[in-house]
Amino acid sequence: MNTPLLVPLRYILSGGIAYLVDITLFAILQLWFQLPIIHANIAARSAGAIAAFMLNKFWTFNASNTKFSSSLLRYLSLWLINTALSSALLLTLKTLSTTMFYIMGLKVLIETLLILSNFIICKLWVFKKI
Repeated sequence: MNTPLLVPLRYILSGGIAYLVDITLFAILQLWFQLPIIHANIAARSAGAIAAFMLNKFWTFNASNTKFSSSLLRYLSLWLINTALSSALLLTLKTLSTTMFYIMGLKVLIETLLILSNFIICKLWVFKKI
């Protein structure tokens, strides 16, 4: 089954899984371990990125024919930019309120926007077919 909607649907599912890993770990690190917001964000985004890279490379974009190291380097570049942006936004916007409910809402909103914007970047650059 190879329909035009298959890749976006797989991206949504893969992104959802990675998103759940990220958000869950962020909440655990903030609530149970009370890590600083930047440390929790970087650790959570790292775990989510590993899940997303593997799912997207081998399932979503079926890019097994692309060189692993090239895809990984491009993905890491994108991840670094996104993590810096995510962390900067969290730090800046958390000054409006420090309640965990507000911070989690910010995290959810920021990550949702990043996931949506990354689809085209991943499709056209990170996992570009040879």
